Amino acid sequence: MQTFYKRENKKVNINNINEIMSENDFLIDLRSESEFKEGTIPNSINVPFLHIKDWAKNYAKLDTRIYLYCQNGARSTNAASALKKLGYTNVIDLGGLNAYNGKLKTDMK
Repeated sequence: MQTFYKRENKKVNINNINEIMSENDFLIDLRSESEFKEGTIPNSINVPFLHIKDWAKNYAKLDTRIYLYCQNGARSTNAASALKKLGYTNVIDLGGLNAYNGKLKTDMK
């Protein structure tokens, strides 16, 4: 009898991101451009959910640490799974911005 195990995404508390992120890591806000402009975690880059695979292929090596978040966690979970299927080995799902307690950057133009 063969046993299958569900592979879980790596999860990190979104409120710890500033303490654990290093200079070569990417912090990706998967929300739309208009959502991003309303406020985002400092040092985030905006890559809307539908573009994450193309972005990763162009800008990240397979072992690059990529932190993902969205508004409530659904897009980040799906994006993390999609990147893992492409062979990315260091993808961390932060969940939703709605759980973030820090100050948001709101001066995007």
